[in-house]
Amino acid sequence: MMSIALAFAGGRQKPELMLWSTSFAFHGLAYVLYSLRGEVSDFISIVGANILISSIFAILAEGFFYFLKRTAPRVLIWSPVVFIATSFSFLLDHLALRIIIGCAVFALQGLLLLYFVAKNNHLIVGRGKYIFAASAFIESCILVSRAVILSQGYSISTLTVADPLNTITYLCSIVCLILLVISLFLMTWERDEYALLQSELGLKAAVAMAEQQHQELEVTLKTANDGIYIIDENGLLIDANDAFLQMHQFDKTVIGQLHVQDWDTQLEDRLLHSYAQRVRDGEQKMIFETVHRCRDGQCLSVEVSANALVRGGQQVVYCAARDISDRKQLETQLLAQAHFDYLTGLNNRRYFVELSESELLRAKRYQKNLSLLMLDIDDFKHINDTYGHKAGDIVLMQLAFICRNILREIDIIGRLGGEEFAVVLPETSADYAVEVAERLREAVALASISVNDNTSLQITVSIGVTSLADCHDNIDALLLSADKALYLAKGAGKNQVFSA
Repeated sequence: MMSIALAFAGGRQKPELMLWSTSFAFHGLAYVLYSLRGEVSDFISIVGANILISSIFAILAEGFFYFLKRTAPRVLIWSPVVFIATSFSFLLDHLALRIIIGCAVFALQGLLLLYFVAKNNHLIVGRGKYIFAASAFIESCILVSRAVILSQGYSISTLTVADPLNTITYLCSIVCLILLVISLFLMTWERDEYALLQSELGLKAAVAMAEQQHQELEVTLKTANDGIYIIDENGLLIDANDAFLQMHQFDKTVIGQLHVQDWDTQLEDRLLHSYAQRVRDGEQKMIFETVHRCRDGQCLSVEVSANALVRGGQQVVYCAARDISDRKQLETQLLAQAHFDYLTGLNNRRYFVELSESELLRAKRYQKNLSLLMLDIDDFKHINDTYGHKAGDIVLMQLAFICRNILREIDIIGRLGGEEFAVVLPETSADYAVEVAERLREAVALASISVNDNTSLQITVSIGVTSLADCHDNIDALLLSADKALYLAKGAGKNQVFSA
């Protein structure tokens, strides 16, 4: 009945109770085999019954470790069972010795249960473990006492005889058995109660934390200077602070109506889901730059910091947008200063060389033509000395303007310094480069440049032309060849095109 009660209480949700139920079923089966002495073979009624008795302790230990969710030391647990099976097979005709050995081994198994409880005491909550340990200890004491009495010469003809020692042993064992069942039920119940309590405490802590986060979020939404907005996993705007609405010239009615792609010009569906997934999976927030569109069509460069939150039981993405338009404008200005000539807007020498080197490598890789022009304004010093440096600046800017009009978009134009300019002509042969240089020279010569209200100037340029050859390892080699041709043009009377 106790075995059935444990099995009914255990079911599939508590496998340890099912193991313990099995051990008590073995207990009952062992007594059945004892009572069949003389009706069945001695091997079954003696060896089989004692194996079952020893297995009771082993299965109790297995259930105990299953209860703790720990790996059981099976060699230690099942060795006594093997010993009982082996020794009793050879001692069928020695009753007293069998009883002494059995009592000693069973007592040792009881003490082993006591040891397991003591060692894992910190893992078990409640009072059930104490009853479990006490019942195992009492049973071990009874068995040791029985073994000692028998070893002193006390004689028992059979286990089923109405003997005072048998009676006391069995009655005490039954009491221990009842205590053991109570302890098993109590340990299981106390464990479940403790788990439920911990779950309730964890739930309360989570609710408190969620409420605190919600309050902090509301405060942040109201007081933050950055534009804060909250979107769901599909990108729908579900909340925003006043700073965000003012930044984008929105009003409160857009909440719940706008999708993030209505104001973020660079966030595609694929990218949105990628951001949302990365924010959910990562412990750290994401920071990225994008462009937001205001209600009037104006675009703002913003830096967005995104993080995942649970709000009202819903997974959302919390974003803080900071206007970085001024910073981006400054970056653009610094980039222009690093790459372009401040006066003419052409590539400066460093950036011209960088772009030209890339074009030179491409031409060599694909065996394409490439030519280079070097221009120099004739008598530029005379212009500065006669009309002033302001007039000289106007002349430089006008020459840059003419170059842009005459040359292709793919051509690389640079001001190398002073009145010296250079042009790289991709996929251009030597003959065609000379034609281009002549057109450019003529256009400059025909242009009338107004340097002030009363004065217009006409200028000329000398141009050196060179084309890519095997001897040209880098752009500096090409510039050197073009410079030699330019020197020849100057020496031939200026306003000339020479090639090298």
